[in-house]
Amino acid sequence: DTVAPVASVDLAALPVSQKGVAFGGPQQATPHWDLLGGCVVVTDGSSDFLRVFSIESGATDSLYIHRLPVPDIVANDEVAALIGQPPGSKIPTPSALARISRITVSPDGWIWIEPWRSAADRRLGPTPVIRVHPRSGVQSSDTVPAFPAAFLSADEFLGVRSTDTGDHELVRVRRRR
Repeated sequence: DTVAPVASVDLAALPVSQKGVAFGGPQQATPHWDLLGGCVVVTDGSSDFLRVFSIESGATDSLYIHRLPVPDIVANDEVAALIGQPPGSKIPTPSALARISRITVSPDGWIWIEPWRSAADRRLGPTPVIRVHPRSGVQSSDTVPAFPAAFLSADEFLGVRSTDTGDHELVRVRRRR
């Protein structure tokens, strides 16, 4: 087997809990990546830049995401409830605040970004997305019924969304341009 590095991003060290354990809470940034053809798109999940790598040439580029919101820090008791801890628990503050939940690349080359939202906000309806063209840097914001899990074409994808009862359903989304 041959292993060759393709891309890397620097990540902030995880914060440490009072018990001395590394803690990656719900707002701690995590890396995300996707691939289309020979192009890899990578984010550390917290910065407003994406890194784009060519597997063939080794060339790299950075894309500034000017529409990426900075979320509020979720209240300590809300985080405690999410992870099954009692109210008043001391929860470490994220060392790098999550600003991106997911990325994917559509068949026409556009990079789709789902900005980070709290669990309560994710239950509130359509999913906000930022679409970025990797060559021109053109960006647009939109909402979709669900974030793309698999593209059927540039204008059609499958996504998973929550229902009013808390179940999840697979939906087919056809976009009009």
